[in-house]
Amino acid sequence: MEVELDSDSQANSLGITAAPSDDVEGVAGDLSGRARGVAFARRILPGRGNWLPVVFLVAWLPLLAYLALLPRTPRVPVIPESLASSLAHVATSALLTALLYWIFAARAVDQRGRVRVAIVSAGLASGSGFALELVQSWYSNVRLFEGSDIVSNILGAGLAAIILATLADLGVSRRILSVGTVAGVIALTGGVLASLVIWNPAYPYRGDHWHVQYLVVVCGEWLPPFAGFQGGVHSHGDRLIHMHPLTAEEEGANATLGLFFQRAGGSLGETTLVLPSGETFSNGDACPNGEEGQLRVSDFKPSTFQRLSRIEDPGHYVPSNYQDILIEFGTVDDLN
Repeated sequence: MEVELDSDSQANSLGITAAPSDDVEGVAGDLSGRARGVAFARRILPGRGNWLPVVFLVAWLPLLAYLALLPRTPRVPVIPESLASSLAHVATSALLTALLYWIFAARAVDQRGRVRVAIVSAGLASGSGFALELVQSWYSNVRLFEGSDIVSNILGAGLAAIILATLADLGVSRRILSVGTVAGVIALTGGVLASLVIWNPAYPYRGDHWHVQYLVVVCGEWLPPFAGFQGGVHSHGDRLIHMHPLTAEEEGANATLGLFFQRAGGSLGETTLVLPSGETFSNGDACPNGEEGQLRVSDFKPSTFQRLSRIEDPGHYVPSNYQDILIEFGTVDDLN
């Protein structure tokens, strides 16, 4: 008598357990998902021997972040600060786009793919610039979030994308484009470092025009702003110190709070405040309530009257552009 066995019975008789159909489909799905992941990684990751631009990018991004957190853009003596800042944003965004294109273009097999890579690279570079502007405005109270800088970043990235796609369409090899990118990165980095060594970015120089808000408080009383006076470091009779040095004696490390007070007719030291009226307040002098007063100069936030940090040796202190300075002489209660 013959007995026919189905395939599952035959497999069991041989000691083989057949996998349920659901498990088979799950394994197939996993393999398909992994294959898609590998394919995606191959599209976005650099190819073999194409890690040099990644090294440049990793080394360059911290420099861009450092520059964003400086009180001012690196100085170029023959160019006004506003124009130098715009050109710096255009150049850095363009080179960042070129680095990203260098990394990803190896996966592009035709002109359409290269154009797509150029557009994506420009978008990533513009987004990075936007993020740096946010960090800059959040971290520092002396550099603002500037819409013009965002426009410059987009302009630089867009120009780079157009140039790269055009050169690729003309048959210019990636090797030549990469050499140009490296040369640009090295030249810009060298120029920036030379500028930082020669001109301290924390100081104003001839051609700059900075504004610093100040407030003088004596024994709890807000004093009116000093009368206006002329010079490279001057005032218009408001609460702003205008700093656009005209001579070597007014620029760099010489553009101090002490110079401003001196030009106004007073003086400012570590323990003594002399107003333009001639009134003098020194540590230990009494306020009207009979309590001893102390002099303290601070970086502060006007909207909340929050003292951010104390400024030591204020007479030799060089304020930053857009900084807010609080000069106080008062009792312990006044200063808290």
